[in-house]
Amino acid sequence: MFRHIAGRLLWAVPVLLGVSVIVFGLLKLIPGDAAQVMAGTDATAADVEAIRQQLGLDRPVYVQYVRWLGRLSRLDLGRSAVTHRPVVYEIASRIPPTAELAAAAMALAVALGLAMGVAASTHQHSIWDVTASLAAAVGVSMPIFWLGLMLMMIFSVGLRWLPSTGAGTFAQLVLPALTLGSTSMAIIARQARSAMLEVLQQDYLRTARAKGVTRWVVVMRHGFRNAVIPIVTVVGLQLGYLLSGTVLTETVFARPGLGRLIVDSIRSRDVAVVQSAVMVLSVTFIVVNLAVDVLYAYLDPRIRFD
Repeated sequence: MFRHIAGRLLWAVPVLLGVSVIVFGLLKLIPGDAAQVMAGTDATAADVEAIRQQLGLDRPVYVQYVRWLGRLSRLDLGRSAVTHRPVVYEIASRIPPTAELAAAAMALAVALGLAMGVAASTHQHSIWDVTASLAAAVGVSMPIFWLGLMLMMIFSVGLRWLPSTGAGTFAQLVLPALTLGSTSMAIIARQARSAMLEVLQQDYLRTARAKGVTRWVVVMRHGFRNAVIPIVTVVGLQLGYLLSGTVLTETVFARPGLGRLIVDSIRSRDVAVVQSAVMVLSVTFIVVNLAVDVLYAYLDPRIRFD
């Protein structure tokens, strides 16, 4: 197990390097001047040039990348060009709302997705199966921003049941969590249905039913436990999707999270914040996938990592 984890961590290094190159290159293509943003609108050309030299923006691109990578390896994320605060504080202050939203959306997606998938598999070709399959197809097809606006119009503008913006209360979390978790819920439901149908057709479950074992025990204790591995894989991948989906969701619902910070920083050409925030999301995604791999060995004793 230790060798497997160490190997995955070593593979994470080139992945993160690739992400850093892509992020750094794309931000260089965005119009604007980070030195001008940091200097302000009233700064003179000499002031802007002095800041450009201080930040090293007057040097070749590959030199700028190597210097940024060196600072990143020392966890020196620099300062925000807009607020002039350390980037680490900017990101740290935005992580709790994003973590809250991602956790709520994942809990909703797993609970409803598993319920829909198991119900559809145990009632194949029934109204339950058709309804769950239709709901899953709709959930996968709907864009996050469109669903968020529709929910906002219905429950905030029309019915006035829930607030449409902000963070900090349970009511302010409901609509963003439902919006963000809808696609993951649909994907989990489809995977759960497929995995359960495959397991429920196995001979050992027919034998259990022939021996008089109750339907609930057959489905949940024997069937679901053996179908959980592919479901866990999908859940782990969806958590990474939820982290990236917070960019749109937090923008639509004006939540002060990490996704909203990335969007605002791109608009203001705050390069240091965008680069660091994307790298934080990338590291989180890699850690989640590693945790899912380790979880396999505990869920299925037949899996061993040599």
